[in-house]
Amino acid sequence: MQFANIYTLFRSQCAKYGNRPIFFTRNGDVWNPQSWREVEDKVLDFACAMLAKGLTKGASVAILAGNIPEWTICDVGAIAAGGVGVGIYPTSSRDQCEYILHHSEAEYLVVDSSAQLEKISDIGGPLPNLKEIICIDPTEDVSIELVESQRGRSVITKEVPITQLKEFLEFG
Repeated sequence: MQFANIYTLFRSQCAKYGNRPIFFTRNGDVWNPQSWREVEDKVLDFACAMLAKGLTKGASVAILAGNIPEWTICDVGAIAAGGVGVGIYPTSSRDQCEYILHHSEAEYLVVDSSAQLEKISDIGGPLPNLKEIICIDPTEDVSIELVESQRGRSVITKEVPITQLKEFLEFG
């Protein structure tokens, strides 16, 4: 096997293809390219922000997003920081999201839209490990209240901060 992991494969491809396009995103009638080098910079920024925020080695970073470049940036960035990317289909129900977030013990969650954020805010079960939600699209929400733990009728809640991806990348 030539590559020890996905991250070393990614770094090899970045060195090989440099300024060549990896992704194209549409803005109206115009398709805008992103180069391997640009994406590599964003991956490193995401990884550094994860480490600065205290991502535990081997911890999960859940990604609830559609087929967009940021999905790859966050997934590879999580791996580069020593974490594990956990993909959640954007068509998943609230209950499916809750199950995956709880079972994976996700410390961080990346969502692509306010619709996905709303789905998460409706979760009623405990998500004790979730530290922060990173939102790709702009949102006015700064935090959501989620259940931290439940024992019988006793429910302990916590505020989970929401950070815009652009701000999160600058943190690293």
